[in-house]
Amino acid sequence: MGPTPRWWSPPWRPARALAVVAALLALLAVVRAAARPRPLLAGIPGSQAVRDRDGRLLRLTLASDQQYRLRTPLPEIAPQLVEAVLLHEDRWFRYHPGVNPVALVRAALTTASGPRRVGGSTITMQVARRLFHI
Repeated sequence: MGPTPRWWSPPWRPARALAVVAALLALLAVVRAAARPRPLLAGIPGSQAVRDRDGRLLRLTLASDQQYRLRTPLPEIAPQLVEAVLLHEDRWFRYHPGVNPVALVRAALTTASGPRRVGGSTITMQVARRLFHI
């Protein structure tokens, strides 16, 4: 092993070690902030709800796109409604990674072979289209 580099000599060793630790912590903070999930409805206009002191809805305003849109947490939605929407819109929702290749091939073949057009998008693809205005 060769001589110790001058920048690592005893007076600089604690300062350099502290700088390396600080840089690693900063990098970890940046990675963690980038990996944090963003709100699903960011950028989508919502309605404003006015409630009384008991929580009953008194008034619901239109969103800026002239739609009534009120966020409802998933646990407050009846499980039967969730299952009905999944069955109608994307019955394989729990089994694919966001894109259902079988449905896309089926839709392409059906659309190409006749006058009838069939969609193959998943709920994930529909949400992405709404969020990114595609």
